[in-house]
Amino acid sequence: MNYIVFGVLGMIESNALFGNGLNIEFSENDDYKNWAILSRMIKNLAESGRYDDVFAGKISSDEMKDFLERLNEWFKNKALKGIAALKWTENEDEVSALMEMSKRYKGKDPSVLEIGLEDYLLGLKLFNASYGTDAVPSDALFQGMSYLMLDAIYNNGLIEKIYTNMECYKPELLKFKNIFTLNYDSNVDVILDHPVYHLHGSFRTLHHEYRPDTFKGWAILQTGKTLPQYISGKEYLYSDAVLGFSGRDKWDKICKYNDTYDNPLSQVFLKAHPELGAPKYPVDKFKTIKGHLHLIGVCPNNDSHIFKMINDNINISKVVYYTACDEDAEQVQKVIRKPIQILNVFKYWDHIRGKKA
Repeated sequence: MNYIVFGVLGMIESNALFGNGLNIEFSENDDYKNWAILSRMIKNLAESGRYDDVFAGKISSDEMKDFLERLNEWFKNKALKGIAALKWTENEDEVSALMEMSKRYKGKDPSVLEIGLEDYLLGLKLFNASYGTDAVPSDALFQGMSYLMLDAIYNNGLIEKIYTNMECYKPELLKFKNIFTLNYDSNVDVILDHPVYHLHGSFRTLHHEYRPDTFKGWAILQTGKTLPQYISGKEYLYSDAVLGFSGRDKWDKICKYNDTYDNPLSQVFLKAHPELGAPKYPVDKFKTIKGHLHLIGVCPNNDSHIFKMINDNINISKVVYYTACDEDAEQVQKVIRKPIQILNVFKYWDHIRGKKA
């Protein structure tokens, strides 16, 4: 197989966007596959007292586990059939996400561990809405589920140790002009020791509402209120990591966060207080890249906002997509409207590790 020569070739820049497939490859186990994360989430709930401080006694782990079991049954019997759950959708994005999800599972009978992590978030919202006036506040419910998911992904901190297996990848990483990631961990950052752009946030960055050194935190304090509390040692649960059931859902959250710093009034205060931070998601940087973009370990589902930015950027001349299966290869060609080259990701990793075909 002929491999692309990465880097700046003449006037052509080479950029990379990484997804969870990077962690799956270099973890050298199954810990970051969807089923393993969900399995760990259930296991964590069975651990006595694990979430007592997080949920502050408002709900027990046993109650959360029971809720998840009922959610899964509803998900399979209602949400995956699409039409049966349409009446609980609130907008066009939810309708679209529901129908796309139904297509992916058509003819299947998935177990608890076979349902996509982000698909559960849509199921959660619709399941709660099905209770009508007895539904709990959706923001609180989503926050609770987010804690469980982020904790399972974090894997007691082991996810931040994957870089110890990645030294063989450093020469290739250094050839990219800009590196972006959809992952919350900082393994590539550690390997390179220079900025990596986290489009969906990072476990290492507290959400701005917890930080007095940001304009958001400062603005809260100016109202006489105190900043929300986070639990020391579990900062990753209170990070700026973005979770959402669709690309539009994630995009709305990113824009709301960034608008805190982009609106004219905020700009006035930031000029008057240059000591305050403005920790925005780096989507503006992503919109300005040019040349070639390599998508490595990126799933073509649930991130329509990413593909829209790629399609809207007239300066991206080519996309190189590394696929693990024919289904993803077919899907990515439906969502990307650019010249595209499809490469086998398994052969790519063999190349990186110096293995002969």
